[in-house]
Amino acid sequence: MTDRINVSTFIVLVFLNIPYRSYSATNASGECVNELSGKLLFLPESETLLRQHPIWSLRKATTRNQTQLNFVFFAFSEKKRHDPKVQIDKSMRKILGESIQTRWLMQFIKKIWPDATFRLRAISGKKNISLMVYDSAEFDPNVYSMPKHPENILDMPLLKTANPTFIYTTKDLAKANLGIPTDKKVISIYINDLVSTEKSTQWNPSIPDIVSNLPSDDKPDMIFISRSNSANMAAVLERKNLIPRGFDVASFRGDAVPTVSDDRPSIVLNNTAGRMLEIYAASDYAIVIGPNNIFEPLQVKTPVIFLNNEYIQWYNQNVFDEMSRTARATGGAFRINDISSLSKAISKAARVRGNIKHPAFVEATDGSGPAFVRVLDRLMTVIKSQLR
Repeated sequence: MTDRINVSTFIVLVFLNIPYRSYSATNASGECVNELSGKLLFLPESETLLRQHPIWSLRKATTRNQTQLNFVFFAFSEKKRHDPKVQIDKSMRKILGESIQTRWLMQFIKKIWPDATFRLRAISGKKNISLMVYDSAEFDPNVYSMPKHPENILDMPLLKTANPTFIYTTKDLAKANLGIPTDKKVISIYINDLVSTEKSTQWNPSIPDIVSNLPSDDKPDMIFISRSNSANMAAVLERKNLIPRGFDVASFRGDAVPTVSDDRPSIVLNNTAGRMLEIYAASDYAIVIGPNNIFEPLQVKTPVIFLNNEYIQWYNQNVFDEMSRTARATGGAFRINDISSLSKAISKAARVRGNIKHPAFVEATDGSGPAFVRVLDRLMTVIKSQLR
């Protein structure tokens, strides 16, 4: 049955690409946020929970007292495995330029405090609130030092889980938005740089191994391949002989996916930045390898199959296990122990048919509430401790 398009859906589709395109981390005056015109779309549940949360009372108190807040963000810079210490990246260009998690948080803070500012430094005459975004999933106490001010931390895995953004569309409309025929079966594979090697194991599969383990009776027409560093992806894959046989290869760089052959399946190399939600929305299912975001496909109601990440020794397995439990509680995530289990998991994913809960609002297994509420709890604690 063809999906009907209403006016609100059309308007959303027109602006679908805005939040996930270019984003300027700072301007000449050092502001962290200078573009909020392309608003992220937040689920209505987030607005309801926000106004029911004690942070809304805190907002009223600061407004009544005419307290103007300036948020000074810090973040761990890109970590190197063998560095003895974690350095602080005070420029914020890395995390604000690339992390949609930080963007949704900043835009949501603007919902609470519309006059709040975000700078790289303290501002005289305002109450300066220091926040640190920190990825505990990639933290090994045997390799890295602990942050100096842990009371100011907002944890990246929690931000990923709690992200309330979404794309209001259907599979057919999402495909059409990217110029893909609606009758094409599309899947997405997200890999880590570690996967781009000649060696392939059950724990660390190459792209040809992933493709060879897809169901033989339900092959996709198009496979998007993305990785954490998309630069020169085609050259890397060709040099390492990692492009599966029997596929045409195209590169996704502009507004629409390149025209592909009707006679042969296609691999489309994603060389864009910030377009993953669009790609996942157009995919029938997603495969995520390595310590990458397993929640993004679920945000757009796309089933996700992901590998157990025990082979990544520097990745915090306890944090990953908790993320895994939350993802599976949405009803759309399937964790496999090795690539030989992929075909069976895909068969399960095919039966989901979009009946997926948004991960931000799934109750935690320990009874601590949805991740979105826990972010508000943490944010309120950090702010109140600095308002005294």
